[in-house]
Amino acid sequence: SRTTDPARVVATFEPHPPAGLDGLKGLLAASRRAKAALNLRRMAPGEHSSHLDPLGAPLAYVASAPDLLASAAGSPAFAATVAKARLRYAAAAKEIGNLAANATKDADKLRAMYASEILEAARAGLAPQQVQVERARARTGRPSWVT
Repeated sequence: SRTTDPARVVATFEPHPPAGLDGLKGLLAASRRAKAALNLRRMAPGEHSSHLDPLGAPLAYVASAPDLLASAAGSPAFAATVAKARLRYAAAAKEIGNLAANATKDADKLRAMYASEILEAARAGLAPQQVQVERARARTGRPSWVT
């Protein structure tokens, strides 16, 4: 064959990735940060008593979801694992929000509020500080730094 002969190129592409992958990396990273924040006070829901957790420890599930996704890659279970991770993320955000609202110790309340802000920020695509501003704006109608 000569270099001037026409070449035949066949390109094959993988099928479209399952729905729900957009932003998933950020959600999983946020769940790991939120879980780490709660682990500092040993207060991650479901961590030591998952049989007592009515939601089945969604934060622990989502924080470990990268491993689950890696093991399901290339199989029909991958799309279902992505969907389940998103559902559990929403459940984790709700559970941590409730934990923050019901904490009795100040240190636990602050830690849970921080974890909740991490989760909310990732869901909204914001930084945790922006979540604080948005909460203040929703409560008062103005940003938190305006007195």
